[in-house]
Amino acid sequence: MMAQYHHRYFFTKLCVAQNSSRLTNCLENNMNAEITLDFSIIKEQLAGYALSEGARAKLNALTPAMKEGLCYSQLEETSRARRALDEYGTPPLTAMPEIDKIISLAEVGSVLMPVQLLSIAGFLPACQRMTAYLKRAGSSDEVMASYAAALQGAATLQNDITDAIHGE
Repeated sequence: MMAQYHHRYFFTKLCVAQNSSRLTNCLENNMNAEITLDFSIIKEQLAGYALSEGARAKLNALTPAMKEGLCYSQLEETSRARRALDEYGTPPLTAMPEIDKIISLAEVGSVLMPVQLLSIAGFLPACQRMTAYLKRAGSSDEVMASYAAALQGAATLQNDITDAIHGE
């Protein structure tokens, strides 16, 4: 019985050691990949195109994909976006610097001020333009169509906000 315990203990320690060694190797490979690819420069360039602080933070948090399957799926997504750019032009992106802050307030249940609601209502036509762009791109790509479907309802929300504020 005691020998079984020692074997289990030794096996557990061995597994932990191997996994921590794999984790260390993975972290070292990831750091080497970032250096080799000048990934920090790429992230800085990408972050320069961000239209919100939230997008900038997500871009700055990017790391190189170390798994082949993930690389292929991300390459496919990039190719999809490139095709949309080539066929339909630049997407109608609009900057709204305060949107992240307003959404954070709404997510925790804060009462938004009328000016904040009107700011969101003013942003929603840009969402409608993006939806129309994605629908056009979605005519030849089902993933793009799913992105368009996720943005549905902007017109209804815009009407609800303006009716609620002007109804006061």
